[in-house]
Amino acid sequence: MSRYQLLLIQYLQLLTTLSQRQTSGIVTGEMLVDGKPLNSGFQKGTGFVQQQDNHLPTQTVREAIEFSALLRQPREISKAQKLADVDYIINLLELDDLQDAIIGFPGAGLGVERRKRVTIAVELAAKPDLLLFLDEPTSGLDSAGAASIVRLLRKLADDGQAILCTIHQPSALLFESFDNLLLLGMGGTTAYFGRIGEKSSRNSHVVRTYFEQNGAPPCPPTANVAEYILELTAGDRSGKVKWGSRWSSSIQAASAKQAIEEFKAERSKRPVIHNSREEREFSATVWTQISLTTQRLLVDLYRDAAYPYGVLFSNIIVGLVLGLAFQRKQFFILTIRVLLNKFLHRFGEWSD
Repeated sequence: MSRYQLLLIQYLQLLTTLSQRQTSGIVTGEMLVDGKPLNSGFQKGTGFVQQQDNHLPTQTVREAIEFSALLRQPREISKAQKLADVDYIINLLELDDLQDAIIGFPGAGLGVERRKRVTIAVELAAKPDLLLFLDEPTSGLDSAGAASIVRLLRKLADDGQAILCTIHQPSALLFESFDNLLLLGMGGTTAYFGRIGEKSSRNSHVVRTYFEQNGAPPCPPTANVAEYILELTAGDRSGKVKWGSRWSSSIQAASAKQAIEEFKAERSKRPVIHNSREEREFSATVWTQISLTTQRLLVDLYRDAAYPYGVLFSNIIVGLVLGLAFQRKQFFILTIRVLLNKFLHRFGEWSD
C-alpha cells in the first residue's frame, strides 16, 4: 500500500490486532513495518480513532487538540512547533469556526459529525508518522455527515497520511473514495485484497471485474458495488461459493503476494531509523504531565462548578453541625464518663 492511500478493512478484529490494541485472544503470524519487526514505539507512531467520541465535556476544541499535542508528541519538539501543528490540524479539518466551542456532552454540545472531526484531530495532534486507524468513523452519521468525514479522510490521505479504517455499509460514493480494499469472508479468510478502482473517487471497476470474472453474476450499473460484494461473500455461510479459496488460487492473489515480498525485501535493506519514541514510556516529561493535567482539572472544576460547590457546601454544613454538637465539649465528655462508670459498676455487680 502506498503511503498516500486509504485502505478499507471489513473486519474490526483485524483492525484492533493490527493496531496492537487487542485485549483478548492469541495473536500469531508476522507483523512488519518497513520489512522489520514491530518495535516498542509502534503504538506511539500510530493513532486510533475509536467509534465512541470520548472527550472531556468542559474542554474547548482547541484545548483538547493542544492537550493531545503537548502530551503525546516527542519532548524534543518545541512547544511553539507543537502549537503550530495544532493550528495546521484545525485548518486541515476545517475546525476554525469551532476551535473555541465547548465540546459538551452528546446531545448537548457539538453534533455527532463535529465530534468525530474533533476525535480525528486529537489523534492527528500526536503526529502518527506510521498509520492512522479508524473504527467505523461514519457510524451514527447521516449521509451528509458520513460524506463530510470521508471527504476529510480523503483530504488527509492526499496530504500524506496513511489511513486504515473499517466502515459500515458505505454508499457507492463513499466506497469509491478509498484506494484499496481488504475484504474478509467467514473465518477471517481473505476474499479480496487490492485496488477498488483505477483511480480513487472515480469508480469500482477493478473489484467489480474481479468478482465477475470469477463466477459472480454481473453487477448492475446502478447497484452499490459495496453491497454487491458483501452479498457475494455472504454466500460463504451457506457453502455455495468459497470466495476465500477462489482468491487464494487467483492470479490477483499471486500478484499481491509477489508485490508484498518485493516490498519486504526492498524495505528490509534500509537502515534502521532512530526514533526517540522507542526509548521512553511517556513522550512528555513528568513536570509537563503534572502541569498540563492539573491545569485541565482546575479548568474543568471552574467550568463545571456544580460539583466543587456541592462538596464545599456539604463540608461547611457538616462542620457546623459537628461544631454545634460538641461546643460544650467538657460537659459532654464528663457525661460520657459518668454513664460509662455506672455501666461498668452495674456489670461488675452482675458478675458477682
